[in-house]
Amino acid sequence: MPSNQTRNNPQHVLVTGSGGQLGTEWVRALKKENIPHTHFGSGELDITNESQVFEKISSIKPDLIINAAAYTNVDKAETEKDMAFAINGEGVAHLAKAAKKTGALLVHYSTDYVFSGSLNDRETWPAGYPEEAPADPVNSYGASKRRGEELLMVHGGDWLLIRVSWLCSVFGHNFIKTVQRICKEKGEMRIVNDQFGSPTYTADVVEKTLALTSSGERGIFHVASEGEISWYDFGCEIVRQSGLDASVHPIPSQEYPTPAPRPSFSLLNCSKLIGCGCHQQHWKEGLQEIIQQMDG
Repeated sequence: MPSNQTRNNPQHVLVTGSGGQLGTEWVRALKKENIPHTHFGSGELDITNESQVFEKISSIKPDLIINAAAYTNVDKAETEKDMAFAINGEGVAHLAKAAKKTGALLVHYSTDYVFSGSLNDRETWPAGYPEEAPADPVNSYGASKRRGEELLMVHGGDWLLIRVSWLCSVFGHNFIKTVQRICKEKGEMRIVNDQFGSPTYTADVVEKTLALTSSGERGIFHVASEGEISWYDFGCEIVRQSGLDASVHPIPSQEYPTPAPRPSFSLLNCSKLIGCGCHQQHWKEGLQEIIQQMDG
């Protein structure tokens, strides 16, 4: 992250969803940079409660709001659609209205799951989905996140929408920790090798977000690591860098059925981000940083 001397820091940051992977990373970064901030977990601020959102934001008067609150259980979203849409959809509208009223910049995070993820799209956009690619989610989670995007654009004043993919960090539950746990317990793991994309690491998201906000960028941006891989490729590298004595076996998606369909292709094109002067981190470098922090 750039130092305070080279970046115009916000005066006060409000972080929602501070108990999750991304929210926890934001709080850690803000503390490290000595940036004044207030953070709320889901139990302290329910973004589906419009009056509560307006009350909190009106009283704190932040100039930057980071919405890291989200319903993220992809499979449960198929049966808990109302909850997913309330948090990922209407909750975003509440934040957007309150931010507009108080003059704050709202940064909202979305996902690669807003796209169809078809292999035909892989042929159309071999470098990954650009920001302007048409949204066509294939599951309820993706649809709920797309609804949030739409409501942000309708109700937002000053906003920045950042899409991420395969989010991982030192904190919370994620693919890196799952692979490590299963491989330690069983000595082997079966991972799908026909779903392609690239991971996004939370520390990188925070750094890129601050760079974009400080330079006055607005609109939609994609933030992901450099390099297209399968989940199987990712798992193999996790095992290698973790120094685990375990075998990873490639399998087709048909052998690992899930309640919610998964995209076959979810690579995000980050050319717009790079064009703003941001460096795109390679996925192996980001993984190495996380594993080192875990070991430390």
